[in-house]
Amino acid sequence: MCRLEELWRDTSNLLEPSKITLRRFSFDLAGGAVKEETLDERGMDFPRVADARVGRKHRFGFAVRFGSERDGTPNLAGLLKLDLERGGSELPYGFHGSWIADPA
Repeated sequence: MCRLEELWRDTSNLLEPSKITLRRFSFDLAGGAVKEETLDERGMDFPRVADARVGRKHRFGFAVRFGSERDGTPNLAGLLKLDLERGGSELPYGFHGSWIADPA
């Protein structure tokens, strides 16, 4: 899951994508403990695994990677492929072009 450190405070800024990081939560159902670990510090959101792998062991996941324009305006950089077993990632699918709302 992607986690935003805080929301609905004067200091929170959803337009600062570096604040949204990929985390893994592990639950010990017998003991009641919860473990949280950061998998990737880069700004991203909307993490997914293949629908056939939901709730099962999986190696790869995908998330939308945030970037920014030269003027600092946030944008979507592409679709990250994350190796959740060995670490690392690649950006095989970059987004190019303009937002739908941008003037033609």
